[in-house]
Amino acid sequence: MSESTITINWAGKPLELTVARKKYASGGALAVILFSNIEPFAKVSVYLPGVSEHLPEDCFYFKTWEENAGILEKLEEADAIERVGPSVHLNEPSGLRAPLVKLKV
Repeated sequence: MSESTITINWAGKPLELTVARKKYASGGALAVILFSNIEPFAKVSVYLPGVSEHLPEDCFYFKTWEENAGILEKLEEADAIERVGPSVHLNEPSGLRAPLVKLKV
């Protein structure tokens, strides 16, 4: 797939990330993985069977919990993504939500 490079402010320092666009094996929906140097930094997309494969080509649901906490906002500040729809509830009663975003890079 394709890749692009962005810089975010992470822990008070500039961090250069490679944004890799891939496809999930089942369904072919957009999968987005961030790399710092050649090391994986974060997998930010969430695959929702029966839903993700019907999204527009540049759109995906963003994983905002656990190790990805704070990354959504940093990518918005870098103008790499934008929220384009409502969040989906993934697991009640945990309150996990995945916002629908469009990848702009």
